[in-house]
Amino acid sequence: MDKPLNNSTDNVLNQGSPHKKRKIDPLSEVDPYDDVYYKSYIPGRHNKLDSLVRLRRASDEKEAQISKLNGIIMTLKTQRSNIECENYNLEDELIEVKQQLKTIQDQIEELAYHEQQSLSEIDTKYDITVKEMKLQNDEEIQKYTDDITSKIESIITEVQKSNMKLRDELVQECDDLRSKIKSQVLELEQGKSGIREDSQKRLITLENNLDEKIQTTNKDIIDVIEKITDQKKTNEILTKKKEAVFSETVVLETSLSKLMDKFKGKEDEITVLKNKITDLETQIKQSEENIVTKSKQTETRKQLIKNQFQILQDSEIERRHLHNKVQTLKGNVRVYCRIRPPPLNITAGQLISLEYPENLEGGQSVKVAKDSSSYEFSFDKVFTPSSKNPEIFEELAQLVQSSLDGYNVCVFAYGQTGSGKTWTMSHPEDGMIPLTIEKIFQDIEELKKSNWEYTVEGQCIEIYNDNIVDLMATSQQKYEIKHDDINGRTRISNLTSAKLESSQDALDMFAKSSIKRSTASTNSNERSSRSHSIFILNISGYNSKSGTKCEGCLNLIDLAGSERLNNSQVKGDRLKETQHINKSLSSLGDVIYSLSQNGAHIPYRNSKLTYLLKHSLGGDSKTLMFVNISPSLQNFGESLNSFRFATKVNNTKQGRR
Repeated sequence: MDKPLNNSTDNVLNQGSPHKKRKIDPLSEVDPYDDVYYKSYIPGRHNKLDSLVRLRRASDEKEAQISKLNGIIMTLKTQRSNIECENYNLEDELIEVKQQLKTIQDQIEELAYHEQQSLSEIDTKYDITVKEMKLQNDEEIQKYTDDITSKIESIITEVQKSNMKLRDELVQECDDLRSKIKSQVLELEQGKSGIREDSQKRLITLENNLDEKIQTTNKDIIDVIEKITDQKKTNEILTKKKEAVFSETVVLETSLSKLMDKFKGKEDEITVLKNKITDLETQIKQSEENIVTKSKQTETRKQLIKNQFQILQDSEIERRHLHNKVQTLKGNVRVYCRIRPPPLNITAGQLISLEYPENLEGGQSVKVAKDSSSYEFSFDKVFTPSSKNPEIFEELAQLVQSSLDGYNVCVFAYGQTGSGKTWTMSHPEDGMIPLTIEKIFQDIEELKKSNWEYTVEGQCIEIYNDNIVDLMATSQQKYEIKHDDINGRTRISNLTSAKLESSQDALDMFAKSSIKRSTASTNSNERSSRSHSIFILNISGYNSKSGTKCEGCLNLIDLAGSERLNNSQVKGDRLKETQHINKSLSSLGDVIYSLSQNGAHIPYRNSKLTYLLKHSLGGDSKTLMFVNISPSLQNFGESLNSFRFATKVNNTKQGRR
């Protein structure tokens, strides 16, 4: 608050005024700023008083305007905070929608799979059942038919053969007996006729032979009787055989009747099977109707899936838009301050006094003090000496997503030699570069589920004495930076590039290139980085379903240490290196500051570093700067310069790039 104008006015009036000073009664109703009062009080000096009064009134107006602007600024900050909250809510809703969509898609796929399995099982079971039943039925019918036919035919054949044989034998025997009897009767009749005609001649012979003939006849009669007896026995045997054949025929008829009953039972079984087949056909028909219904449902679901996929695509576009909007609201240029832990040989009295009061803007501020001087700086985030690399990487992770979404991203560490830049960026276990590599390939693997395919190409360079050095090449060539201003792409001619299939490929490439980086010993650090190390990842993505393409570039930079010449006390080559380092860092600050000035010329060409990063610092790119601070009291001047440089960068905000 300004001091009251009365004293200053009295001092002005007393200097060179020929008139005696008149004291002003504070209880007086006269306005000390009234023109009439001053005119009557000091005649002839009213022009200066008029000027002072006008200045005072102008000052009051300015203060009123400043108060009004402060109110507007607070309103805008509140609106910004509300928008950020809304964006966070939208991101959460988007994640929830994606999860619900994935759940629905999994359920649809599972239903379709079960449906296909059920239909396949029904078709298979039906075909197998029908074939088995038909085969079994045909086999049984054929078997019974063949058995019955063969048995009947064999029985009939045997009976016919037996009957024919017996009949033939009996007929033959009867014919033989008849012929014998007839011949004997004829012989007897002829003998009697001969005896009568030659009775006298043969009487004696007949008498002599009568006994013999009688005996012979008796014998013949006995033979005939025996033959008749044998014939009777044969007839009895034949009768028994007929009875046996009849009995067997009865048994066969009984068997046939049983077989016919069994055949009838099989016919009943066939009827049951036919009914089952009819039922199965009905079921199949119902299944076909269900299949038609399911097909319609499947088509509906396919259309739903198509619509959901379109929603997913729109959601992905909206997610990218919202993510970029959130990152833009957070600031396309962000500055994080990291205070490294003090060395073990430093005592409490050798440390800078640091305080970390919370900042109203949502970030943090840091206050540094030395003797009676105190300085306060505000950044997006301040990490104390107790902060670990994984905690810091959480703030960087969303910018990695921006590079996968097709934006250019630049992350660099700034600070004096020995302030912990390389530890922050390149620590093998949890530095920002290794953690970024791991996250990129994890996200790429996850995005494959959404039909995204990514290719990643890596390049490792250093800028030494304002010249590009390829850390992956065996021999150096002439390198030229070429820009595609239409697409916002940058390439370096003759630079070695490697296609990276996994995080291990990228880590191996980075480890090999880091060994070749230029370092030297100075008064500030035994192993000081004498170049700017830049690890470049060119990321290209393609979605096979939506046909969407995106290309992003991620630059991970470990800057050389900033140091004043009177502190480092370098000479010769080290002096030349330090001059180039400070010049390029100064150019970097000028470029970032110029980005905040609408219409201002941006001096990208002032150094190879800024010219290379042209499309990763301006436009819609995302820039994150780590300002690393050493807490040692002897580094107070360098730390103060680093704080001031970081504040200059932090003043570049969205809308002024």
